[in-house]
Amino acid sequence: MSTAAILGQAIAWFLKSFGKDLVVISKDFLEHQWARVFVNRPVLFLGPKQAGKSSLITYLRKGKPFEVDKNGAVRTPDPTLAAAVIDERVSVQHNKWLQIKQDIPGDQMLRATWALAVADFHPLGIGYIIDARDQSKIAGQVQEACRDVLDTCYPEGPRELRALHLFLSFSDFWAHSPIATRLHQKIARDALEEELLTRPVFAGLRTDVAVFNLSPHASDWPDARRALERFGTDLSA
Repeated sequence: MSTAAILGQAIAWFLKSFGKDLVVISKDFLEHQWARVFVNRPVLFLGPKQAGKSSLITYLRKGKPFEVDKNGAVRTPDPTLAAAVIDERVSVQHNKWLQIKQDIPGDQMLRATWALAVADFHPLGIGYIIDARDQSKIAGQVQEACRDVLDTCYPEGPRELRALHLFLSFSDFWAHSPIATRLHQKIARDALEEELLTRPVFAGLRTDVAVFNLSPHASDWPDARRALERFGTDLSA
């Protein structure tokens, strides 16, 4: 079976089985600049509910984090459990996915899908989106990311994972000065470094903490563009 057929079958199955709850696409669905960045580099975008995962994948596909309906109204995408850009390494454990959907309710399904997505999609990089609007909750979200991604999805070590990048989202609410921006990033970096020190098996991971904004009220998203370009660079061998 050709690579295109393998990817097409996987994408169609997830669309039929999960609809918009889980977005799985290949590089062929991305805008040209991002298709080049993520060619042969499968990635996962994770994070808490409504942190901006679906807006991010819409941005990668359409160049803006929203859609415009036939009446010209802006429509932000529906929330999603996770978003993935896959390649021919994908191997879908259909029964396990359907069991999760059947047995695990609502919000609990969010993180239950992540370990299976890691096992089936073999990502080289994970972009974890953090809602950074409340400065006091940033460190806690970094701790959750390390627990739910590194500990749960990679109990034996990083395998093929090369990069873990944290995207501090909603910067239009908090990055009002260089000092505020640096402070938010420092909190996240310090928390990430502290977590990685307790997990020496992940010492080789390439990490970054980036300012991130995909507001539907903006007309350009330079923070997101820079963050994703750095992410793509860290996926290189």
